[in-house]
This record gives sequence, C-alpha cells and structure tokens, in this order.
Amino acid sequence: MTDFSMFKFINKSINFSKFNLLIIGSDELTDKIDNLFKDLGFNIYKALTIDKANKAIKDNKIEYVILDAEIVSNSDIIKLLSLNDIKTVILTKNIDPEFQKTCYKKGAADFIFKDKNLMSKMSDVPKIIQRIEKNRTENIVIVNNNCSFINEMGNVLKNRNFNVDYLNDYHHIIEKISNGSKIDLIIFDLDKENFNVYDFVTLHKDLLFKDNNINIIVVSENLSPLIVRDFLRLGIKDVIKKPLLIEEFIYKIEFIINNKNIEDRLVYKTKLLVQYKNTVDQSAIVSKTDNKGLITYVNDSFCEISGYSRNELIGKSHGILKHPDTDPKIFSDLWYHIKELKTPWTGVLKNRKKNGDTYWVQAIINPILDENGDIIEYMGIRNDITEMERTKEELKEKYNFSETNAQEYIKISKLYEEAINQSNIILRFNKNRIITYANKEFYKLSGFQKSELINKHYD
Repeated sequence: MTDFSMFKFINKSINFSKFNLLIIGSDELTDKIDNLFKDLGFNIYKALTIDKANKAIKDNKIEYVILDAEIVSNSDIIKLLSLNDIKTVILTKNIDPEFQKTCYKKGAADFIFKDKNLMSKMSDVPKIIQRIEKNRTENIVIVNNNCSFINEMGNVLKNRNFNVDYLNDYHHIIEKISNGSKIDLIIFDLDKENFNVYDFVTLHKDLLFKDNNINIIVVSENLSPLIVRDFLRLGIKDVIKKPLLIEEFIYKIEFIINNKNIEDRLVYKTKLLVQYKNTVDQSAIVSKTDNKGLITYVNDSFCEISGYSRNELIGKSHGILKHPDTDPKIFSDLWYHIKELKTPWTGVLKNRKKNGDTYWVQAIINPILDENGDIIEYMGIRNDITEMERTKEELKEKYNFSETNAQEYIKISKLYEEAINQSNIILRFNKNRIITYANKEFYKLSGFQKSELINKHYD
C-alpha cells in the first residue's frame, strides 16, 4: 500500500493520470517506485535496460522518466535527455558536478542522491512534476542574450517548461507590457547591457511593480555590496553573482515566481473582497465601530435612513440612534454576545432618526477578531423593515392582534396584494394626488416608465 502521508502536501488539482511515467532501473527499484506512485494515478512503464527504455519511449508518449544512473552510461543518459519533450529525474550515488551541469543544460529535471533515505526522497518527484507543469503558464523575459551564461540559463528555464522570451532593449519590454502581455519575471545581465538598468527600473517603477507586479533579477560577475544594496532598495527581487550553480538558479527563479503567484492571489482575493463590500454597501445599511463601540464607518444607506451626515456619526456611539422605547435588555443581550461570547447577535432594533421619526431594522452585529482572538472592531449589517413593523403596530393597536396574528395577517395581505396585482391595473396616489405606486400591468398598458410616474402629480 502507498504511504499517502508522504504525499500530504501534493496539490490534488494536478491530474497525474494524464502522465506516462517511465522508470528505468533494477526490478527491485522499479517495483518499489511503482508501488509508491501507482495510487497517485500515474501510468507507469518499467525498463531494466536503455534498449527497453528506448522501445517504451518509441511505443508510448512518455512525459517523465525516473532514471537510475548506476545502470546506464553517461552517453546514453545524454542521448535520453536530448529528447526534448521528456523530463528526467536522475537517481545517482556519485554526483559529478560537471556531468550534472551538462545534464541540466540538456534537460534534466532534477537529481536525487541515492542513500538509505531514497524512498522518502522519492516523494519529491510528484512535487517536481507539479512545479514543472505549473511553469507552463509562467513567462520570463531575458534582456540582452549576447552571452553564453544567459543563453545557458534560458535553455535551462525552457527545459523547466517556462516560456522564455529574449529581448534586446528596453523599448521592447515597454511595448510588450503595453500590449497586455503577461510577464512574471525579467532577467537583466548587467555585464552585457548597453543601457542603465537602474535608471530604467527607476523610470518605470510603477509600471513594472505597482501596475503589473513584475519581478526583476539582475546577474553580474562584478557586484559590490553597494550595488547589491541599491538594487534591493529599488525593489529588485534578487542580485545574482556569476557564475552560479544551476540548481541554485532554478531554485531562486521558482521561489520568486511562486511568491509572485501568492501575491497575485492575495491581490485577486482583496479585489474580490472589495466587490463583496460594494455589493453589501449597495444592498444593506452598514456601519463599523472600533472595539470601544465608537463608529468608524457608515455607508450612504446608513446616513440616508438615519438622517445624519457621515461627519455627525463618525466617532459617536450607536446610542445616538437609540429609541427611548427600546428595552435596555436588548442592548445588554447584544453586548453580551458580541463582546463577551464574541459571537454574532441578530435581532430587530427600533431606532430614532435625527428628525425624531422612528425606523426599524433587522440587524446582525458581528465582532471582527484578530489572529489572537481579540476584538479589532464590530461590523453591523441591517435591512430596513420599517413598513412591516409599522403595519404590525397598527394592527395590534386597532384590532388588538397578537404578534403571531399580526405576522399571519401581513402574510395573507401580501398574498392578496400579489393576486390583485396580477389581475388588475393599479395606480395609487396620496391625498395630495402624488403618485406613489403603479403595478406592472399599468406600466405595460400606459407605456410609462417608473421614473416618469412615481412622485409625479396625478392631474
């Protein structure tokens, strides 16, 4: 059975069943890896020799290979790596730095050192595949490719499935951004550049960082501490001294781009929250207070229904709206829930406007907590139920209805109103002959719009 605890951090959004995985090694090794990976969904093929491996590659569309370097010659490894569409993870006991460098340039995905912890390390392979597959959506621009180092690094990045574009000057960068092209990372080589990278980034800082969240790294053979400091202060993500290990380069690139993706998701979620807030603001009566209950925010609907301006409300408590008829127990219960229990309170509140008129709201008051569970602020969302509450009070006063009977009467009245609306042409106006209501049938027959009738005088 597969030990799934080894794969608990694997992103389940990747469908491994679409990948053909070839394992080249001894029967014992291939069987162990097969047992480890098969439940993840990989289509697994096994080969004991390079000839059988070549046949498996010829007969099947192999995307990934796990190769035991102990049973294959270096020349055969290089030939295998030359197959551009195949990404290979090499298992080895003896890592020759020069041969490793050559393998990376030819397209090796990664190296895993064979020791007693090999099978535990094999849990990294699905993660490596995930990273390589995610790289297909990432776009890297390399500026000035007139040097072997930059060309080599570009090829390494392409082997990792990054989309790499070579540009020769800054104008093409600005043109690419202006055309709406997505750029995740720009790499500048300071040693071969004919223009001043620092001045370019300074001039276009908002466009690069603020507007498009583009990451930048610079590479150079000659880097003083002051140059590194100035570039990092400018907002450059990393300053890399040449020459460097290919593994280090790959790790830094993928680390920077992964962080950018996290930042992009946070920006997206923030924009989403703003949209949610705007939706609530447009459809409800909203206010916020600090942890002492003093108002810090009210939306337009709050000002409209209360009759107070924003300046008159900010810094005050909601007591400014308290109606004298309100039972003090309601507020005791409210504060007990939101302050002591730190749970939302819901209920009906009877309030008084600035001009003395009464209005009712159905409210939910929620404490907002920080990561330690301490209250940062309170947020209240309300809906105007004044018309319903007034009807209930009128019914109770006129007919001595109970609360339950009043609710039932309102429900039945609404059903009658809907039935009348659907079968009659209705126009209502008040004692001053100001039109207050027209149903759909009236609009349909008359051809008038709502804005042309409501609050107009009925002649």
